Amino acid sequence: METLSTQLEGWRQQRGGRCRLPEALWDAAGALARREGVSRVSLQLGLGYHRLRRITEAQSGVGPGGTPKVQFVELTRPPTSVATADGYRIVLEDGGGRSLRVELGGDREALERLVAQCWRGVA
Repeated sequence: METLSTQLEGWRQQRGGRCRLPEALWDAAGALARREGVSRVSLQLGLGYHRLRRITEAQSGVGPGGTPKVQFVELTRPPTSVATADGYRIVLEDGGGRSLRVELGGDREALERLVAQCWRGVA
């Protein structure tokens, strides 16, 4: 923390007045905040808590409240995903051994609505 504090102090002395902090310093502060805590780093370095928290969350891939941020979703058609006589069966796997099985009646629009709903939840 002392190294970053020295860098910030040097930058502040050179700039004088109100100037935007360079992204490289925000990134370094975010990395430090992931280890030391946002509140502590914010207070000790004189940085805005909310901006530092957003940077820390973006760096860690975690959204507000600790929920994982989804950056990419690949939908593939596993062998168990088939159109049956009475509807559709979809199996989604996360690659970590977990899966979700969805069975819908013979209504194609229902499948399209489900996919659209999931997509809006990800975006």
